[in-house]
Amino acid sequence: MAFGTMEIVDLVLLGMLMLGLGCAIEYEQFKSKFQSPKGIMIGLTTQFIVMPALAYGIAKWLLTDSPLLQVALILVACSPGGALSNILSWIVGADLPLSVAMTTCSSIAAIGMLPLNIYIYIEVTGLGRSVAIDYGGIILSVFVIILGSCSGIYIRTRSLLWAVRFGKIGAIAAVALVLASFVKNSQSNTPIWEQTSSTYLATALVSLFGLMLGLGFSLLAHLPKPSCVAVSIETSIQNKVIALAIIGITFETQAARDEASAVPLCYALFATLINVIWVVVAWKLGWTSYDSKLSLCALFNVAKSDLETEEAAQEENASRESEILEAGLAGAGKAEAGKGSSKDENTGEDQPVVCVRA
Repeated sequence: MAFGTMEIVDLVLLGMLMLGLGCAIEYEQFKSKFQSPKGIMIGLTTQFIVMPALAYGIAKWLLTDSPLLQVALILVACSPGGALSNILSWIVGADLPLSVAMTTCSSIAAIGMLPLNIYIYIEVTGLGRSVAIDYGGIILSVFVIILGSCSGIYIRTRSLLWAVRFGKIGAIAAVALVLASFVKNSQSNTPIWEQTSSTYLATALVSLFGLMLGLGFSLLAHLPKPSCVAVSIETSIQNKVIALAIIGITFETQAARDEASAVPLCYALFATLINVIWVVVAWKLGWTSYDSKLSLCALFNVAKSDLETEEAAQEENASRESEILEAGLAGAGKAEAGKGSSKDENTGEDQPVVCVRA
């Protein structure tokens, strides 16, 4: 396992990304969703059981001549949900708390499910034997994912200020990974705009079928329509950045990395297009919480206003909790100060002073 400069950079950026994701995990945002966890369970099932199996089937069907692209598509499907699902849910008035809860839970579950699905669909199926993969790189990638995520979660519990700072660093790392992968791919012999129709079709179908299956399972579970929309988006949109990082670390040649990176980039393109169309349709059908007769401009203004109201409420709650904590600490300090000692007249020993309130 010999890493060059670019592989080390990808590994560092992956660690920064996962640290940022871990710092974004806030239990209070989705605690209420665990009281009725049906939506979260459907999301996790479709995310980590249905999507990898779906990607494997479509890869074997449409990408038969390229095991390299098959592996890349499976890596995308094994990744947790992406933040774009939260943005789309917010804009059209889908169930945003559920969307945030599913993204958070999938990020946590990915610590175990990502390496498990990679092992099942790449190693157990024998697909990995057809591609020059550095398994030491996969192991190291998994270690970085676990370490980064757990470190971020820990930082969040200790300091919200530092969690916000590392969250911004994670976002910068994500942008850097995407831009670097796009630049390297565009300069290669297999740029994203020169892929075969099978590659375009495979990436589009995984995203589309994922959306349809997420929606179907949600409707069968009788979830509210805004929740169904949120689950369908979350299932369809994958975190392409994690897949790009793993590809950059584990594929042994630069040519293989450039060719494989086209798959997450294509997937991101089609998933964005498909889900933007879908959320507009869902909104116009009255499946979200916002009035379907609003103009697009009015819709954005309503979404912005709701977000500002929610942020103000969260800041007020945080301020109230801080005041309660400070008052408790002040009370404890006074109690300690009230404890003194006096000399016993007979023995001369220190005796505790007991304060009795009338």
